[in-house]
Amino acid sequence: MKDIRELEELIIKMQSGEISVDDQDRLQHLVKQYPAYQDLIKTHLMLSAASRLIAEPEATEFKRLRSSVLDALRTRTARSRQSKLMDWVDAVRFYLQRPEIAIAALTLLVGFFLGRALPPGNQGTRGIMKQINLVANENKELKDVQNSPYRYSNISFEQLDHQNIALSFDVSTHLELVRPQSDPLVREVISQALLNPSPGGSELKVISMSENMLDRKIKEALIFSLHKAPMLAVRIKAMNALMKYKDDTDVELAFLTVLKNEESIQMRLMILNFFEEINFNRDTLKAALAGLDIRSSSAVLLRAKKYIDNKETNKK
Repeated sequence: MKDIRELEELIIKMQSGEISVDDQDRLQHLVKQYPAYQDLIKTHLMLSAASRLIAEPEATEFKRLRSSVLDALRTRTARSRQSKLMDWVDAVRFYLQRPEIAIAALTLLVGFFLGRALPPGNQGTRGIMKQINLVANENKELKDVQNSPYRYSNISFEQLDHQNIALSFDVSTHLELVRPQSDPLVREVISQALLNPSPGGSELKVISMSENMLDRKIKEALIFSLHKAPMLAVRIKAMNALMKYKDDTDVELAFLTVLKNEESIQMRLMILNFFEEINFNRDTLKAALAGLDIRSSSAVLLRAKKYIDNKETNKK
């Protein structure tokens, strides 16, 4: 296994053009011991030659071709390590028959198989995946997410089925992966996406992704959006998502804060309806609403008074 890891690291150096003469000699020595890797090296050389002869495609076309190659590679059946290696080499050879996508195949060859994109510290994709998974498992609260050594950006989600989510994000390098909704990394990325939303109202989609996830980090991130999101639609969406946390003191305190400070009468009335549904303590509600200006909160106070009076009548 040690020799295989060394061999793969040398192939990464070869792909990036940073391999020394001594390393090349060592690579040739190791390839003799593990001849299955010889086809991978030959394919790299073929693709390198093709990339010098063919003009690089436009960004839009490259993205389409890249997706085509990824789709083909992802459909390969995972068997033994050597069998998987041969599958990927066969896939790349297939795309070599279409020279217009040789550059796309070259870019993906190491990125998909060995982790070509190296983040700071000469750590391959597998290395950074190990680290961000470890951090995601260790981060239990929103403050942990805020203090995380990793920052996720350019985030996008796609719901594949009732169980799995496709993630795409940048974290030192760009990663695309499919994980179950219960995976800690999914919840870590969702939490950061709510703390640091991308332009264009992406929070709405992120909140939709979180609707079936009961998680402390996500709950705290939703509370953050409830109070801080500039768009009313996002605040309402976060409020609706939080309503699934039953008998949760954090959520109830957040809703009381909204009752006192939120400008939207619609949101405040919705929270009063929620409090009525869960039979919220009337004394706590009365204390929270004490001192509100009747001129700016008449609808809210009247609705709250009706609920409190009904509770008092029922007690009698």
